[in-house]
Amino acid sequence: MTGNDILVYIWFPDEQEQGLWLPIGCTKSNDIQYDCDMDEVSSPSTGKAKEYIDGRTAWSITTNYLVLADAQVRDILMVSQKFKLAFCPRNAQSTGVKGDAYMKVCKITATRGNLIQGTFQFQGTGPLT
Repeated sequence: MTGNDILVYIWFPDEQEQGLWLPIGCTKSNDIQYDCDMDEVSSPSTGKAKEYIDGRTAWSITTNYLVLADAQVRDILMVSQKFKLAFCPRNAQSTGVKGDAYMKVCKITATRGNLIQGTFQFQGTGPLT
């Protein structure tokens, strides 16, 4: 597999509650991170050595894309909105992972002489399934 084989999809509902999964267009790279808290516990059997148990989990997705149209500058207004996301192989949403996430950051970098690039950072809320 290559990075071209994995996409981030956003769910767009319609009036009939059917909806459609659409990939975020023009992406250059997609990252997903899933982590958990590590809670320190004490144990009389290990003496000075620290021990941990797993705690709460969290996840996030970052995608980098090319800004190819003037209207995409308005993407920055989507910050703080909640979306249903899927991180999965191209055309195979059933084999990926899904969850709800807030758009935490939209960054657009417009450097003279270079293609305009953007970054979306989504912070997961609730479980990743």
